[in-house]
Amino acid sequence: MAGELEESRAALAAATGTADEEDLTSDLTASVRLRPRRLLERNPGAAAELRLLLDEFAPAGQPDQPGTVHNSITGGTQHGPLLQGHTFANLTFHGGGDAAAHRAP
Repeated sequence: MAGELEESRAALAAATGTADEEDLTSDLTASVRLRPRRLLERNPGAAAELRLLLDEFAPAGQPDQPGTVHNSITGGTQHGPLLQGHTFANLTFHGGGDAAAHRAP
């Protein structure tokens, strides 16, 4: 497996900056994602060890709930609604007043 990873690294390094870089990166990413699955199919008892390894390398301070996102807005004044998120539906915004009145002098 170490040999496969080294070959993948060399191929990606050679493709960097070429027209094939994006396709090769996508292919190699898919291949790397399948490796743990193949390992577990051959050795189901390795699941506990794999979980320990993943926990060891998990970023520190991550929220316990998967999918939690924190967004922040910096760098100026926003004059109107500002939305950050994944999916929005049935939104209605009512403008009122003069936008120039909200601008800093």
